[in-house]
Amino acid sequence: MTLEGQARAAAEARTTLIVMNGFTYEQGGLRMNGFYQPTKERRGGRRVYEKVNDASMCLEYWRGKWRIKQYEDRGRARDCFGTCGNDLEYLDN
Repeated sequence: MTLEGQARAAAEARTTLIVMNGFTYEQGGLRMNGFYQPTKERRGGRRVYEKVNDASMCLEYWRGKWRIKQYEDRGRARDCFGTCGNDLEYLDN
């Protein structure tokens, strides 16, 4: 396994929840803010995260960016509610 693969595996092993916050009411924060838990599914080489208590929302890595979108739209070039350019799985907790 490459060093990058080892780093990704280590990050995934310690990531149990991702918290998204800071989206305002006008930006749809009620829908996007919250906890996202990892699923077994992968997109763009990263795990897909499902919003806790709202399985209709997910966080997925798509075409170089993390995107918050409808779970049914994962893996497709559909509109999303928000994006983030950081590679969240490599952030230290």
